[in-house]
Amino acid sequence: MRYGVFVVSPEWSELFVPFSSLVHRTDCSVTGFKLAVSSKGKVLEARVVEPLGGTSERLIAPWHELRYFEDDASCKKGIAEYIQASRKKGIEAFVLLELHPSEGLDKGIVSPKQASMLSVLASFSGARATIESKPPKYMRALYFAMQMLTEHEYASILQESEHDCSETFEVLEDMFDEEERLCTLHEAVLDLLPRPECDFLEIAYPAKLKSRLLEDDGWVISVVHRFGAFSRNADILSDETMVDEICGYDGAGYQQFEKVFDPKNKTEVAAVTGGIERCLSKNSAWRKQTSEVLREIVEVRDAELVEFQLYHPSTALLTFYLAVSHDTPEQFVPSYSFVRQVDDCQIVIFGCLRWDGSIVKLQTVLRKHYDSSASQMLFSLTWGGYDPQDSQVLRTIGFRYRTFKVEFCGDKKSFFEMTDEGWESCDALHPLGDVHRIYNENEALMREVCELYAENWSGGLVDLTVEF
Repeated sequence: MRYGVFVVSPEWSELFVPFSSLVHRTDCSVTGFKLAVSSKGKVLEARVVEPLGGTSERLIAPWHELRYFEDDASCKKGIAEYIQASRKKGIEAFVLLELHPSEGLDKGIVSPKQASMLSVLASFSGARATIESKPPKYMRALYFAMQMLTEHEYASILQESEHDCSETFEVLEDMFDEEERLCTLHEAVLDLLPRPECDFLEIAYPAKLKSRLLEDDGWVISVVHRFGAFSRNADILSDETMVDEICGYDGAGYQQFEKVFDPKNKTEVAAVTGGIERCLSKNSAWRKQTSEVLREIVEVRDAELVEFQLYHPSTALLTFYLAVSHDTPEQFVPSYSFVRQVDDCQIVIFGCLRWDGSIVKLQTVLRKHYDSSASQMLFSLTWGGYDPQDSQVLRTIGFRYRTFKVEFCGDKKSFFEMTDEGWESCDALHPLGDVHRIYNENEALMREVCELYAENWSGGLVDLTVEF
């Protein structure tokens, strides 16, 4: 007897990725249907859902490319070359975000990374050569992101290519971290010929798109070009959903997750659980605390909707340099919050860093976590600053990831701290209070950290020859 499975729903934004994975993991027939339903609940139409290829549980890979172009014609040529290159490599599902300068930037936008590179080159040229240090301005950019594949699927692409990929597989023999292996294979696939031509190329990642390109630099997304299964399922995954996925709001980027969910909806709660697990895979303290908070919210069922936001950059000491270097330090400091309305009260459960007042020198941190090498600590800047040792490094200088609750009922505010015994009343606190405090009470460490980053990192290029 042969069995078949039908997955039927009017809403597929949460189902699409696990459904696609299920299709390729099971031997039985699995078919999905998206229902169009009238306001009275009558089914108007049932459309077959085409799954993504592959078995990955994540939609978009967190490793991206950014290509700059001087004009619209060269950008259109770049789109055509991306299509050709992806087809030749066997990349079926991918997205190109076409970026234009925002209003007021009609003359184009500079690449901060290229500007830093030209500045460094100019400083070395001296009287021997004249190097144009004024960076060009670009009128177009293409941001490339593709479907996340499994290790086997990446390896198959490399093995079937006409290029010698033996070096990549040799490197993998000494790699044991799953994420590092996937990143290595992903980059090897993108590095295969042919590659689209452009005026300047940068490595990109979710936080770069959201914070730098769309906020700081002034780019806007004019067109979302979708290919493969992403194009065929446009009614399931809207352009807005695709951009959110690329920015990492689903937790795939391991740094950020946002969702408004119904605590009585098991599917939505499962999506929140999955996002937390991915973002906090290296942070056992917050992973346990957020799981306990979520369990509590689901059990009490006292609110129809809960707003959840999580930002976990995992940037260790870089966090403090970025926070003090900008007018909005909160965008660089890890935090999370569950917000819900219960009758006349708003309940906010939030996570923040708490400092125990330890006075530690930078040399102690380097010796304990980076083999006494400042260069090793700076090395994470070459891929965006993510440091898998974040929790351990912060613990060394006296910080802990903690959870608190505040209840706003009229003019009254009540604060509580999560402990092993449950919620205990505590004094009022500000989420950034202890981050501000360490700058004053361990000024020596903060000065050492800020000087190290300021003197060896331009925001683009990083000097890895430094000794401390």
